Amino acid sequence: MNKFKFYFILFSTLLVLFSSCNKDDDEVAATPLRDFGDQFKTDIENIELYLSTHKLNPDITDYAANVNSSNLLIKCSSTDLARLSLLGENTSPKLLSKLVNKHDITYKVYYLQFQEGNSVEKPCPYDEILVTYRGTSLKSETETQTSGQVKVVNETEFENSPVANLFNLGTVFVKGWPEIFPMFGIGVFDETATGNGPNVYTNYGAGIMFLPSGLAYYQQSPQTNIPSYSPLVFSFQLLNLKRSDNDNDGILTVDELAVNSEGKYTDTDGDGIYDFGDIDDDNDGFTTLNEIKKPTPLGINQGTSLYYPFNPIVDNPLTTDIDESEPKGIPDKSGDFSTPTRVRRHLDKNAKPPYTTY
Repeated sequence: MNKFKFYFILFSTLLVLFSSCNKDDDEVAATPLRDFGDQFKTDIENIELYLSTHKLNPDITDYAANVNSSNLLIKCSSTDLARLSLLGENTSPKLLSKLVNKHDITYKVYYLQFQEGNSVEKPCPYDEILVTYRGTSLKSETETQTSGQVKVVNETEFENSPVANLFNLGTVFVKGWPEIFPMFGIGVFDETATGNGPNVYTNYGAGIMFLPSGLAYYQQSPQTNIPSYSPLVFSFQLLNLKRSDNDNDGILTVDELAVNSEGKYTDTDGDGIYDFGDIDDDNDGFTTLNEIKKPTPLGINQGTSLYYPFNPIVDNPLTTDIDESEPKGIPDKSGDFSTPTRVRRHLDKNAKPPYTTY
């Protein structure tokens, strides 16, 4: 073979390969994401069809303790549809819903609450949570029944985790979790129980959430092989939580999540960074961590921490070996430690260090 013919064949081969790669790239690029609003219309139709044709299993007496059961939800018989389906008027527990604004649309998210859990200790959307859960995906199909071809929605389990796992709601991929878990409270740790499973908690939050795909994976998840645009159902137990401090400024994120008149999280200094992610909330050049630090040496009746808590804290009588008592919250520049409406000094540009020893 002469050199000319060899290089011609090589050039032709490379050209074909290059064209093929471009073609594949073009085909991928030519398949854009579905419109979130259009997809939600399909999702909510399928979710509501599922809810109207399924019920809680009457043979299970404790739904909160059996969230990992594959028989927790079962299909209704024809006589049960109007009376016992999850969308029925007289069902217990009552099917609840929440509106979530995301992707420039408003999602409607259904959920069931078997147990609320602690009515005060509820996670914020950025806390870590300890949970057990079972996840299924929903798919609409056509079945042949006596009345003819009928659309049905069936579920497929993709994960079942009866062992408690820790998740950070601020980074979890399923965006419906930070919306629904804050509607539930944590459980009570039983120090007399043995082991480290869910059995060491009582009165925990438990329920089921029904998520449209826009608040789930949307496109196919490589970890779970869930089909794209699948609504997801999660039944769960919320056992415990760990409060987060996203900006490490000494103030828990849950205490910096106030919502302003526009429905957005508070940005005190208007620099475009929400307070829970801003290390200098009033933009005065002094970090929040520095502004909430107590005078040293620590005086009498100031508590055990080097920093003022967001609000005064009363010692927990159940933990006799630990003194959590913090009688003074973050003060304002006048030395007020407790008035709920006070502007705490880390939010006031005029309250610069050095501070008076209060």
